[in-house]
Amino acid sequence: LIAAGLAASAVALPPLPPPPFPAQNLVTEPKRVLGKILFWEEQLSSDNTIACGTCHIPSAAGTDPRVGRN
Repeated sequence: LIAAGLAASAVALPPLPPPPFPAQNLVTEPKRVLGKILFWEEQLSSDNTIACGTCHIPSAAGTDPRVGRN
């Protein structure tokens, strides 16, 4: 799309289907809360300073909007 001169944000994609869940491991409210807590927990990083949510910004659809440099 970029090569064609179209911005990726200009393409409307259909919404994703809900993720599949095994019948023996359904999502419950306590599991959802635990996932949210762990997503923001800095102690899970190797140096206790960064959480998943630090880079995977919810308002950016869970992506890392920072411009990368190689």
